[in-house]
Amino acid sequence: MSTEPFDTSVAEEELPDDELIPGEEYDPDAYLHPDDELEAYGEERIPWVAAALQLAGGAGYFYADCPRRFGAMLAFYSALVLAWYHGVWSWASHPLVYLGMIAVCSLAVLGFVADAFFQVSSQRYYWRKWFNAPWAYALFGAVGFLPLVLLVFLSMDEGRAVRTVSVIEGANTPTIQIGDRVILDMRAYDALGPQRGDVVYYRVRDDADTLYLNRVLGLPGDQIVFGNGAVSLNGKVLDRQEAGPFAGAHYTGDKQIVETVTDGPSYMTLISPNSSVQHDGRLYEVPPGHYFLVGDNRDSAWDSRFQSDHGYIARNNILGKGRGIVWSGSLERIGAQFP
Repeated sequence: MSTEPFDTSVAEEELPDDELIPGEEYDPDAYLHPDDELEAYGEERIPWVAAALQLAGGAGYFYADCPRRFGAMLAFYSALVLAWYHGVWSWASHPLVYLGMIAVCSLAVLGFVADAFFQVSSQRYYWRKWFNAPWAYALFGAVGFLPLVLLVFLSMDEGRAVRTVSVIEGANTPTIQIGDRVILDMRAYDALGPQRGDVVYYRVRDDADTLYLNRVLGLPGDQIVFGNGAVSLNGKVLDRQEAGPFAGAHYTGDKQIVETVTDGPSYMTLISPNSSVQHDGRLYEVPPGHYFLVGDNRDSAWDSRFQSDHGYIARNNILGKGRGIVWSGSLERIGAQFP
C-alpha cells in the first residue's frame, strides 16, 4: 500500500465548466491583489496634476493621454485671438459682445481644466508614452501659450480692429466718465466718414502722440455758433432740453442738457453754472476734409472751439469710433453704448 500523498491539484484548463459562474468568462486579472494592480496596468495618474498642467498651456491633455483635445484647444484659442484682431464685421466692438468674449474665454479655460481632470479620473492607470516626460510637458506647455503670446504681440499693432482705452479726464462727462474703459472700432470709417453725433478717437495733428475722445458736431462745410446758451448748426438752433443737475464723483451740480444734433442722435451734455465757453458767439466754419469736434462736458473740454492749439481735425487724424463702455466704476454703466 503506497504512503505517498494523493495529488489533488487540477490544471487550470481542466477546470470543470460547472465551477464557472454562468454567463461570465474567466478573467484571471479580476483576482489580482490591489498591490499588484499598478504592476499589471502601468502607473497611476493624479487628477490634480492634470489640472495643474492644463493651466500650464494645456499640457494636462498629454498627461491625460488626449493629444487630439490639446489640438482642439489650441485651435479654439487661436480662432478667438484672430477674431479679436480682425474684428469680424465690427461685431467684437460692441461692448456686450466684447465682454461676452472675455467670459467665453474664461469659461473655456475652466472647461479645459475640468475636462483634463475628468479624463484622468475616469482612467487613472496608464503606460508611459514618449510625451509623458517633463521635457515634453514643457514643450507642449510653451506651444499652448502661443495664442497668448500672439495676443500680446497683436496688442502692440496699430492695425488691430478693436481696442480699449482708459479715460483719465472728464471732457465727455456724463457720457464718458473718469475711470471708464471705452471700446473702439478702429475700422468703422474704412468705407464711410464720421457722422454727426459719433464719438471719435483722434489725434490733433499728424505728429501728435496724445490721442483724444470727443463728439463730432460739424462736418466739412458746416457753420456752427455757440451763443446765449444755444448751439446753432447751419443756421438752425439745436433742440436742447434740461435734465436736472448732475450727480457724480466729478462736476457734481452741473446742469445736464439733452442735445439733439441735426440728422443725428440725442445725447447728454453738461453745462457749468459759471459757463463762459458757451456764450462767445463766434462763428466756426468747418473747412473741407475736416471735422468740428466738441466734448459733451462743454465747459471742461479741450476741443475744436480752441482754434489756436486744437482747431478742426483732419479726416486722416480720426482713427476710430467709440462704441461703448466695457468697464466702469459704476456697474450699471458697464456695457452702455454711445448714442
